[in-house]
Parts: sequence; structure tokens; C-alpha cells
Amino acid sequence: MSLWSSKCANRKPTRYRILVSVVLYFVFMTCAASAAEKYALVFGGGGEPDGSSTIFDESLNLTLLFLEQAGYQTDLSFNGGHEQTERIVEQFGFTRRAASKENVSASVRGLIQKIRDQRIKLGDQVLIYVNTHGSPGSKNEAHDVALNNSSYSLEELRALSTEAEKMGVKVAIIDNSCYSGSSISLASEKTCVVSAAPYGNVGYTEFGKLLARSFYKGRSLEEAYLQARTQSKFLSVPQISSNTGMALFQGLEPLYSYVRDPDKDKNIKTIIASRKSKDAICSMEQSQQAIDQFIGPLNRILQSTIGSSQLSIRLAGDLKEYERLLGQVTSDLKTLEKLDGQTEMIGELPWSWSTLVKYDRQQLEKSFRKTIKSLSKDPKSPPTVLDEYRKRLDLLPAVEIFLQKIQAREDFQKYVMASMRVENKISDLQGLAREISNSEKLIYDQLYRVHVDQGPNPCRDFTL
Repeated sequence: MSLWSSKCANRKPTRYRILVSVVLYFVFMTCAASAAEKYALVFGGGGEPDGSSTIFDESLNLTLLFLEQAGYQTDLSFNGGHEQTERIVEQFGFTRRAASKENVSASVRGLIQKIRDQRIKLGDQVLIYVNTHGSPGSKNEAHDVALNNSSYSLEELRALSTEAEKMGVKVAIIDNSCYSGSSISLASEKTCVVSAAPYGNVGYTEFGKLLARSFYKGRSLEEAYLQARTQSKFLSVPQISSNTGMALFQGLEPLYSYVRDPDKDKNIKTIIASRKSKDAICSMEQSQQAIDQFIGPLNRILQSTIGSSQLSIRLAGDLKEYERLLGQVTSDLKTLEKLDGQTEMIGELPWSWSTLVKYDRQQLEKSFRKTIKSLSKDPKSPPTVLDEYRKRLDLLPAVEIFLQKIQAREDFQKYVMASMRVENKISDLQGLAREISNSEKLIYDQLYRVHVDQGPNPCRDFTL
């Protein structure tokens, strides 16, 4: 029944005044909440090579645009020296400093002092947005990230979080760097942390872009994170520090060694090493049993919560096929390792089999010319190294002739065939890794929404 119906007019004045007082109280509280100030510190862009842009430009632009539209008071310390990046930054009227360790530390101390002086007060929000390259860390301590010719330890943010919590200021930390899962250690019951990757794996700028596109004024950080995570198509494992997020990460952690690119940064050898006992990966029987032990409970959870276990059944098939292919790759890699040291003398210079098996004259010619140009400009480069690259460039026609002869040799053919099998199987593993990643994201999202925190949740309570 409406509060403003005819029956309300017949109530006694005292009760009417009480009702009006209650309504006015909630109106006042709503206005007070909307009057909360929002602050942001954005820093990063370090570790990028010379050029007109950085890989962080798109996510930076999207994030700064949102912060401006949402009325955040923003300090910015982002890498300069890139023409396109500079144009992005100059669009906004934010306070800006060079992206140095000293400047970022000063900005953090400035926020802490404002909280102590109550210039940032109870109910206000502080967003720390990190968008740069990161180095490996640990589960228990935030890692270092790249700035201009230096690094910055995100552990310094712990003091900010602690001071903010004392004064009732909401804090959120978004770390879009590689190995950013280390920053989850900064989380608490009153501080939300979002990371683009686990502490032991690389991240991708794609998640930063998707997250920025999920930002809407008045939306919770938690909901923006869930949308971006589900939309991500890269082999990444973003995290959030809510109780549900941490429980799901721990429960699904056995999957995360599969959710990585086996052809990136020699990851295939890292993946194999993670499964090695003494001489090889665990036996087929052992890997199948381990997958069944993981999938069994997951089937029951999905059946009881969403009424279907189809996702986990499909996931089990992909995991077992992945392990089967990985066993074959391991065998072929052992063959290659035995022959990797083999070389052939062509024009008095040794040429490794690994170079010969992937011989591409145009590519090698381009690479040699680039190296020669670089060495010629460097006064410190040894003349012997420069001379060798010039000789190798001149020898490329002779290498082609030699390859026609060596193709008939049985030992070289064995090496060629093993190389081809590894390349093909790694491509198959990449496809399976994507399928596993897609299944993980769907399972994560469905379970998160069913088991969302009912108690205090700083990620849900941080309103963008």
C-alpha cells in the first residue's frame, strides 16, 4: 500500500510526524552517501620500448575517460616519451607527475596524509589503478611493478589500506600487470583487490580493456570484474579478493596450469616441468586419476547449484586429451634435446640444427641485416661479432644448397620429424587450453553468482 494513500490522512498527527521523520532520515542518508568523494591514483606504463605508443594505451584511455565522467579526483603518473600515449593523457585535466618511484611514493603518502587530516573522510573512496609490467612475486607479499627506469613495490600500498580502514575510507586496488595475483595479499575485509593474473603467471592487456569497458557510474567493482572476466578470451586467470572469489580460486586452482599459452616464453617446458617427477611427467593412469578426483566433486557441486554437470563433463574430456598430447610432446622434446647441440660447418661457421630445421632465407636475412645495423651503431660492440653476422648473411645461398644435401640424412630427418610433431601438438594444446579456459570462466561465473557473499564484501560495496 502506498504511503500516500487516503488512509494515511486519517492517522494521528504524531504518527504522521514520525513517518515523515523516518522518510526524511532516509532521504538525508541517501544524499549523504551520494556526496561521498571519489579519489584515484593511476600509475604505470613502465618497461615499454621506444616507440609512439605503449601496449597499455587503450585501457589507459578507457579508464581515464571513465574516471573523468564519474567525477574522480585523479592523480596520474604514467610513462612519458610515447607520442600516442602523451596525446591520450593530455585530453584530461588530471594532476600529473612523471612515473618515477619517488613520485608514486609521494602520491601514496599524500593520500595517507589526506585521510589522517580527514580531507578524505568517512565514506569516501580511493581507487588505485596499476597498469604496467610486473615481476614475479609470492602469495604473501605484493610484487614489484615497472616505472620509468625503476621499479615500485606495491607493498607500499599496505600503509594506505591500513590508514583508510581506520578512518572508514573505502579502498580498491586494481593491478593489471603480469603476476599481479601477488597483490591479492593487500586485501582485507575492507579493501578490495582485483588482479589480471595469478601470482605465478603472466597477464594480458585484454583484461584491462574489458574491465574498463565494464565500468559504469554507480556499478559495483565486483559486478564490473565478473563481466570482464567472463568476456575474456585470452588464457588468463583474473582474481578478486572477495570471500567467494578467493574460495573459487582455491577450488579451481588445479585448472590454472592448463590455462596458459604453451607456445609463449617457452611455457611448454615450464608446463612439463610442473608435472615431472624424476624422469618424466606422471603416468597416463596417474594423470587420469588426478583429473577424475578433481572433476568428481565439481560435478556434484554444479549439479546441486545449477542443475547440470555438462560443463565439467566436457572439461574432463579436454583435460585428459591435454595430458595425452602433453605426454607425446614430452617424448619428442627429449629427442630434440639429445640432438639440439648438433651443428654443421658451412663456410667455416657452425650452423645449429635448430636453425637449419626452421630455415627461412627471407626471415634470416631480415634478422641479420637488423642485427648488423644495430651493431654498426654501437661503438662498444666487438668487431668479431659484427664480422660473423656479415659472413652469415653472405653464406645464406650456400646454406640453401647444403640443406638439399642434408635432408636425406636419417639423423637429420629424425630431428625434422620430431620438430614438426612438437609444433603441431603445441598448436593442438593451445586449442585445448582455450577450451579449458572458456569452461573455467563459465563455471567460475555461475558458481560465483550462486554463492555470492552475503556478509561484508568490500568489492561489492565499492561503487564505481
